[in-house]
Amino acid sequence: MRKVLCILIALAFMGIAPAVAGDVPIQNLGPGDGLPQELLDALKGLNANQQPVVVRGVVVPSKLFRTIEDQRAWNRLGEIFANYAMFFHRNLTGTEMASRFEKALVALGPLKQVPLILKSRMPTRGPMSGFIVPDDVFAAKDDQEAWSRVTKLLYEYAYYATNEWTGEEVAGQFITEGLTSLTPHDQAFTPKEARQFESMFIGFGGIGMEIKKSEDPALPGIAGSPIPDSPSAKAGVQTGDVVVEICAKPVKEDAQTGTAKVDEAAPETCRSTANMPLENAVELLRGPINSTVRVIVRRAGTTHPLPIVITRDEIQMPLVKEAKLESGYGYIRLLAYGKTTVSGIIAAVQKMKAENKGPLKGLLIDEKNNIGGDLEVVHALLNTFLAASHYKDNESAVTISEEHRGKIQATHSVRDPEIPGVDILNGAPLVVEVNAGSASAAEIFAGVCQIHGRCTVVGTEPSFGKGTVQVMFPLQSGKVKITVAQYLIGPRGCEKPVQNIGIIPDILLKLDEKKKPETPPWHEKDYPNALLTSTPSTAHCKYHFSVPAEHQKAAREMLKVFGLEPKDPT
Repeated sequence: MRKVLCILIALAFMGIAPAVAGDVPIQNLGPGDGLPQELLDALKGLNANQQPVVVRGVVVPSKLFRTIEDQRAWNRLGEIFANYAMFFHRNLTGTEMASRFEKALVALGPLKQVPLILKSRMPTRGPMSGFIVPDDVFAAKDDQEAWSRVTKLLYEYAYYATNEWTGEEVAGQFITEGLTSLTPHDQAFTPKEARQFESMFIGFGGIGMEIKKSEDPALPGIAGSPIPDSPSAKAGVQTGDVVVEICAKPVKEDAQTGTAKVDEAAPETCRSTANMPLENAVELLRGPINSTVRVIVRRAGTTHPLPIVITRDEIQMPLVKEAKLESGYGYIRLLAYGKTTVSGIIAAVQKMKAENKGPLKGLLIDEKNNIGGDLEVVHALLNTFLAASHYKDNESAVTISEEHRGKIQATHSVRDPEIPGVDILNGAPLVVEVNAGSASAAEIFAGVCQIHGRCTVVGTEPSFGKGTVQVMFPLQSGKVKITVAQYLIGPRGCEKPVQNIGIIPDILLKLDEKKKPETPPWHEKDYPNALLTSTPSTAHCKYHFSVPAEHQKAAREMLKVFGLEPKDPT
């Protein structure tokens, strides 16, 4: 289905989508209606028996738009809308989703004052802009009819846009308002925004240097601290150097693909960092891998500025922020779940084992304000602390499942043949600390370890309560983040939801009054458009795990070692 969607969208962007408003059977459409033969074949290919396929969507004559930018904006909106039809409906019925979309559309304003446009005023020949999706993505007739209502409403907006607003304005407002009306976590990104969002999890082209404003009033600029073995360190930048100028050629970005390239024909421009905001410095220092940037630094003990040329390389954000050993117990501060999470955890544990000259007595993973990240990374980390040999069958070893409109599908297991679980602590006690800022992937890790009896969860409050899965889909210009599932944790038949509930600590900690927030912490359930909590049945649950008594005792000893005080001392 996803492959066909890509075909539909690609052709729509070429301006050759069929003249469709509402629902139309393919058997009544042909090349004479603006429908190319290859698209007709693709749609018919959805049905193995070559039966007529009904499509739903909204397309409008391209010539209604005054500029190519308006056409592209409208097509981008259509592409996002089609992605929702194909994927998002798994969690909301078409009727529920249509209702939310309708509210978002009407909130934009124009249709409150403008009568509906008659279809007869819309030409049915010539290049078209928009999207269509196969009818069979909707489970019920009510869903199909509700979706048609929304597409017809969008159809009217397209026509109105050509009279009062530009297509870019209408599409832009709907993308902003419409997406956030569905769930709090759905979002459209420009190519630049997508790269910034993903940089924490998948890396970026840069020089590998932590920066801050210089604290020396006599030497204004950007104080740099190179990460070991990074491009900046290899080029000769030293901790304490102050970058006073950044010299670079401009980086051009392809608006459609998001690919960034250095404009080699342009002259190098040097900019002083004396009054430069840090985000501007970051923008200049980052760039395509293997491109260069020249920095002018001032260094203590030298009288002249030093020019240093740095070749950018892939930089992975260090997500293990802190690791320390106290009285045989390890402590790790984990910021997010990205490309370096598992390797960072393993390296930190091995280093602490070496320092301890033997196995650790236990480990505390601090996930406070951990924003989450990649679900596959969580799976890999779980299989770093849960041993496959401890489970007697496959169903008991299930850690994460996804729920699509009432149907539960196991997706991850400790007995995964590709990544079998091997406990790097060799069974030593594990403690995971959470707070209201621990969200999504962080909650999965803490919750799975808790329900499988592998860890003791501690914290001053329950975690955030985000139990939904988002997927990034590429667009012709940028990306869109769409909610595709609600995840559940625990063995088969014993699945528990996280959405709007969060992970409840086994041991509540005292809150430092000096750090107490002025307003109550925000949770997923506080969003007015948060998805409802899934309610799987556990009537036939046959797997029950618990943390051993000696691990519970060790957990309290660990809290004392790291200065954390339980609310209940018993």
